[in-house]
Order: sequence, then structure tokens, then C-alpha cells
Amino acid sequence: MVAEAEEEPEAEAAAAEAEPEAEPEVAAADRAGFREPILGAEVSANVERVGLAGLALADPQGKILVATPGMPPITGRLREMLNTMPRGDRGLLDLQLGVTDLPTMGFIFPLFGIQADTGSEVLGMVIGIKIVDDDLYGRLSQPGETLETAETYIVRAQAPNVQYLSPLEDGTQPLRRVLALDTPNLGSAFVLNTAGGFGRKVDYDNEEVLVTGRSISAAPWVVVRKISTSEALAGSESRLKTMLVVFIMIIVITSVVIVAVWRHGSSVRATAAAERFRVAAERFQNLGKFLRVITDSQPTEMIAVTEDGT
Repeated sequence: MVAEAEEEPEAEAAAAEAEPEAEPEVAAADRAGFREPILGAEVSANVERVGLAGLALADPQGKILVATPGMPPITGRLREMLNTMPRGDRGLLDLQLGVTDLPTMGFIFPLFGIQADTGSEVLGMVIGIKIVDDDLYGRLSQPGETLETAETYIVRAQAPNVQYLSPLEDGTQPLRRVLALDTPNLGSAFVLNTAGGFGRKVDYDNEEVLVTGRSISAAPWVVVRKISTSEALAGSESRLKTMLVVFIMIIVITSVVIVAVWRHGSSVRATAAAERFRVAAERFQNLGKFLRVITDSQPTEMIAVTEDGT
């Protein structure tokens, strides 16, 4: 009992001395977002608790030397990447669903000696695992957005599919929607193939949209920006309809004027012709009267012949 009592103050003193050394690393992880709540209750027993995110310092072979309390185990894809990546290179563990189905990604940065004779030697690696949340996804929403159907999201090619990495307006959670790259006229597939291009395509919800995008150099991602054609072209279509109505009215008015001019011209020509016919009829009528007067007052017989004697 006396020995145990003597050991307890020594253990507490050792813990107190060790705690300040760990505090700067934990604080740095907290500030950079590499710390998340640990799943599982903290009990005074040898029970492993599941970590979600954290920072760790490893040797050149990938063996963990020190880590923050919430650092998850180095297994799976992260361990495979550590074993295969060239020493001295930076590594990115692309976005994936972690043990709790939360979007998670990791980073690996080499540590070099600062002395001249060891400047090119890799002394270790910093490994960071971080949960991707609104710190990234919140940047996809533009403050003061007035367009109702505009949306910005992130995709990546995962042959033979395109995977949506960010939340979508229809409520789909990150990494939950996957569509085939060869889907006819798919907007996200078009942007993946021609990042920076612009086209009139069909979105993931089968709505016709105008879409463009930009690739991200630090990750195999593409940021897609889209808006429905009905909203984007509403002003243009309104102007086109106005112009169409104006052109139709101009055509109708021109047609009415042409018909009116034609009828007026026809009426004038018909009136002139009628006047000529009236004058000719009066002339023939007067001539007939004159001939009847002559024939009635002449006792001899008279005939009218043509030049050939008829």
C-alpha cells in the first residue's frame, strides 16, 4: 500500500510533465481542424476508442511516433499510400467515407533536416486526417446569390463513373451519388472532359442546364457551376418574344398597307377604265342616233360596204 501511494504521485507528476509537451501539438491540430469528437465513452479501462481526425508524426518508414488523441489508426488506403509513395513526396488521400460514413481526407508532408549536410534527407512525415465539412462545402455557396437554380458542386472521375463529392441541392449527401461517365449529354461528365468549357447539357436531376467548370490543381477534382436554362435564358427569351411580336406586327402592318395600296390602285384603274368605256358608249350612242336620223330622212336606199366590196 505504501509503495502504491508513493507510485501515484510519481505517475501524476510524470503526466503533468508530459501534458504541456503535448499541448502545442493538440492546439495546432485544433486550429487546423484536425480534431474531431472521439466516438465512444471514455472509461478507465483498456478499451480502444475510435478516432476520426488528427495529426501524427511518423518516421520515414511510416511508423507513428506521436499522434494527437483523436488520430485514427493508419490502415487501409492510408497505409497502402505510405508504403508505396516515394519518400520526400507529398501525398493526398483523396476524399472518402470514413469509419463513421463522414467525408474524410488525409495529407502527408515530408520533414527534412535543416542542417546543410542533412537538408535532402527525409527525417519523418507529418500525417493529417481531417473530416471534410462546411469548412469546404460552405465555400461553394456564394454570399448574396440571387439565382434560384444556380448550384456549385465538386465532382471527380472514378472510371467508369463520375462521383459527386459535395452536397447537392436535392439533399444528396457527399459521395452518395454516382453516375456513369457515358450518360448522354451529362453536364458533369462534359466538364470533366473539357474543364473550362461551356455547354448546354443535362444535370444529375435530368434538368436542362448551362454548365461550366474549373479543375483544381491540388486534387483530382473539378468544380462545376450550373444554372437551369429556363432561368438563365429567361431575359433573352423574353426579348426574343418581344422582338418576334414586333416583327410579326411589322409584317402584318406592311401586308395591310400593301393590300390597301393595291386596292386603291386597282380602284383608280377601274374608275379610269369605266370612265373611258362610258365616254365611248356615249359616242357610239350619239353616232347611232345620227345614222338613224340620216337613214330615216333619206328616200333612197343606201348600203355600207368595206374596202373589199363586202
